[in-house]
Amino acid sequence: MKLAVVVAAVYGAVAMLFAPFTLAQHVATAVPCVAMLTAAVLRGWHRPGAKPGPGPDVRHRAGVAVWLVLITLAVAVQLLNYFEWPRDVYPTLSSLASQVFSIYPVRVVAFWAWLGLGWYILER
Repeated sequence: MKLAVVVAAVYGAVAMLFAPFTLAQHVATAVPCVAMLTAAVLRGWHRPGAKPGPGPDVRHRAGVAVWLVLITLAVAVQLLNYFEWPRDVYPTLSSLASQVFSIYPVRVVAFWAWLGLGWYILER
């Protein structure tokens, strides 16, 4: 486990050295995606005989409804800001995030968090 954490930490630091939106950056991001998808398939999550979890209850449906409303509002705000001008008055989340993620240590920590989230989901 310690070796996997060290490898992930080093990989994230090296992967974020590439310029954003380049082929090298896309490949560096795709490698952990393919690795985790392969691990999930090898664990058998896709098998039809897998035991299903408990059925959805009222709280589950209410939670899904709340998330759908929040996501719809976020998308609406993004689209409104995207089509408004000037961009410095109506910034989109991506234009705000590009300034934050232009800092190398922030990109590395965000990549580590993304890897950790993927590992957490895989372990569930």
